[in-house]
Amino acid sequence: MVSSLAERYQAQFPSLAENQSLTGYKEFLERTGRLTPVLKEAFSFAETVKEKYEVVAYIAGALTKIDEETKERYTQTSQLLETHGIFGYAPHLYGTDPKKHPEVTPSEVRDVDYLWAGVLSNFHVNWLSPVAHGNAIEAGWGEQKRVPAIMLGPNEGIISRLVKGLINVDIIIGYQSENEGLAALGGILDKMDNWRNDHPNEDVLGFFAERKGLMEVKRYPSEYSPEEQIREAKERRFSLAYVADFGHSRYGQVGWLTGYDWREHGGMWVLFPDGVEEFFWDGDKDLHRPPKLVLMGRDDLDNAFSFAREKEWHFGVMKPQKRSR
Repeated sequence: MVSSLAERYQAQFPSLAENQSLTGYKEFLERTGRLTPVLKEAFSFAETVKEKYEVVAYIAGALTKIDEETKERYTQTSQLLETHGIFGYAPHLYGTDPKKHPEVTPSEVRDVDYLWAGVLSNFHVNWLSPVAHGNAIEAGWGEQKRVPAIMLGPNEGIISRLVKGLINVDIIIGYQSENEGLAALGGILDKMDNWRNDHPNEDVLGFFAERKGLMEVKRYPSEYSPEEQIREAKERRFSLAYVADFGHSRYGQVGWLTGYDWREHGGMWVLFPDGVEEFFWDGDKDLHRPPKLVLMGRDDLDNAFSFAREKEWHFGVMKPQKRSR
């Protein structure tokens, strides 16, 4: 059972990434001979930051062959995050800028950036233009480590569909000017402030889970019991359908299967107890997603209640209305 918004957020991803601690990553680098003086200094700074800040954001963007004027937006992003009590790590400010720190080796750049992007950060802020290799790799690290990403790119810019399709992308902010992009980012951070004030003991992942619509749902509400819903299914001669897709707003609810399109890219209609009927894609169109529905045929309804309890299903909350034809 997914018991928190943070766990619900992580449950969207296809495989569980290793959750490596700061100490665990340091031990790995030492064991493999990669804990150089540059890395030791990075870890010392990271430990200081973790003592002071609850939330850390990694600021990604092009650096190689980039002018100082363009880099200024990363500094502005870090300063904006600071006004919200968040530490914004910008690589060019802290040790891996290609121009300021040419003595840092490629492997050290990789290990330092992974420390901040893959181990320490609670979310990423990724500037997608100019297009670069580095922040594309960091975007992949973010999905692997289940770290939410706020991305920014010019309205007329070209953004790969692969990047757009990453599961951890919260939003891609389009802008005419960089100041417009920063203002939009500030608006999201204002909402994050409010959420953190309302949820002082929760992981900030919960904020991104709510933005994706992955809200908690009530279990077995008294307004409409599982027994009633099963009885209705028998009377209507419908099968029950359980929404198993974590990304769907109906996740965890049970409704009645009212129609089925059997074509290759067809789907199913499900009527929920609040009277709303929704369509769910089925077949090859959604092979990259978890199964959206788990069906229980009419012959299985006598065992539906015990099966639902075992699977911790959530039943609907309101008396169903007649379906209009």
